[in-house]
Amino acid sequence: MKKLLVIIFFLLSASPAYAYKYNEPHTFQSELESARSKTVQIVLINEHRYPWATTSEITSTGTGTLLDDGYILTNEHVISSAHTEIVINTYDKQRYSAMLITSSLKLDLALLHINSNSKGFVLSDIEPYAGESIMTVGQPAGLPSWSFAEGTIQKVDQPATMTTGESYTAIMTDAEVKQGNSGGPLINDRGELVGIVRAANVGHSFAVPLSDIKSFLVSKEHPFGYNTDKRKVPEDHNG
Repeated sequence: MKKLLVIIFFLLSASPAYAYKYNEPHTFQSELESARSKTVQIVLINEHRYPWATTSEITSTGTGTLLDDGYILTNEHVISSAHTEIVINTYDKQRYSAMLITSSLKLDLALLHINSNSKGFVLSDIEPYAGESIMTVGQPAGLPSWSFAEGTIQKVDQPATMTTGESYTAIMTDAEVKQGNSGGPLINDRGELVGIVRAANVGHSFAVPLSDIKSFLVSKEHPFGYNTDKRKVPEDHNG
């Protein structure tokens, strides 16, 4: 009888492990605070000088993705409006003046720099795949709060067309992003950067692919020495 009770106790205590659903979508609550601290608001200010006064106006706002050593990735279209200063506002309410290092209209990417040694996102070594859980953080236009959206990647090579008529390939997700989120990070369940939010449509959002980000950073010969070789996605992860 004593032996039987020991066996029953063992089975009951072990049962939760067998009930765990390993295929449930990843939840990003544990990564959210870290992701917010590595995401910034970008504000373009245009100054007008007159003989009697100097005035300034906000011409555009967007989101930026912090990398190490004060470098910030965003979209080219975020910083393309007329401006005399690029202001960076961080999640912890710090304010910086940013310098534009370089940009690419074709990839819709821009690289900024601020005087900060804050740690930023690490680029993933593995290419994203269809069905992968992702998160994005942003600063919606005109809103004081930071937005947060979870979703999954639907396609990694979705064809799209720019307003200029030029075609490009984007990551398509079902994460709901808002106006002003352009330039924000697309993050995997390891907290790594796999894309930069570029555009949104009803029920879908689009991001600059990881491969384009790496080629942009390497081609601009700045301190990021990333290996642009693609690592194969495990066969059971192919969507």
